[in-house]
This record gives sequence, C-alpha cells and structure tokens, in this order.
Amino acid sequence: MTVNSSSEIAIRKAARTLLSEIKVSKDPALVTAVLLAERSGVSRATINRATDLLAAFRIDAEQILMEGRTETQLVSENARLRERMTSAEEKAAGRRAEVEALKESVRTLAQQIQVLALDNDRLRSDLDSLERLRSLQS
Repeated sequence: MTVNSSSEIAIRKAARTLLSEIKVSKDPALVTAVLLAERSGVSRATINRATDLLAAFRIDAEQILMEGRTETQLVSENARLRERMTSAEEKAAGRRAEVEALKESVRTLAQQIQVLALDNDRLRSDLDSLERLRSLQS
C-alpha cells in the first residue's frame, strides 16, 4: 500500500460506513472502489493503490452479503453467475471474430491501395510520356 496516513484513515472510515450500510441494505452495488473513493474523499487512483484496504473491504462486504443465505440460494446464484460468465465469454468470442474480420478487411484494403497507387504512378508516367511526345510533334 502506498497511500499516506490521512488517506488510509479516510478510507478505513468510509469502508466502515459502507459496511454498515451493506449490513442494512444487503445491496452489492455498494461494494465498489468508486463509491469507496467518493465516500472517503480520495481519488480512485489512491483507492487503487491502497490494495490491501480495498481487498479487505471487498472481503468484509462479501461476508456480510453472504450472511443468511441458504445453500439453495448460493447454488442458484452460482448457476446464474456461471450463465452470465458463459454469455460474456460468447460475446467476447464474437467480438474477437469481428475484430479478426475487420483486420483482414484492413489488410485487403491496404493491398488494394498499393495496387491503385502503382497504377496511378504508371498512368502519370504514361501521361508525362504522351505530353512529351505531343510537345515534340508541335
């Protein structure tokens, strides 16, 4: 952790406050580094440097959120999270395929540009030759 003592105190105080709110509301949306930074009055960069404080906050919040859950609820949530993860992985695979297709299009277009540039040079050269011939004939 590379934060000064005043930042550490502010982060610890904000974490305690948020953990109290989480106990009451059981709202997982309260478990964010951004919210911890806002509540503590420090920057997000400072929160991200305070890795041990952030990790402890997340662990404590997770324990609070898990309190009182039945095994059936946990299994159900686990299945839901696995489904979300599978969906996210499928989306990511689709995006990767899209990116690869776009990269291939870029390569093809780059080659076509090269061909057109060569054709353009040849045509300009032909035009220059034709203009020289015309000037010689006059």
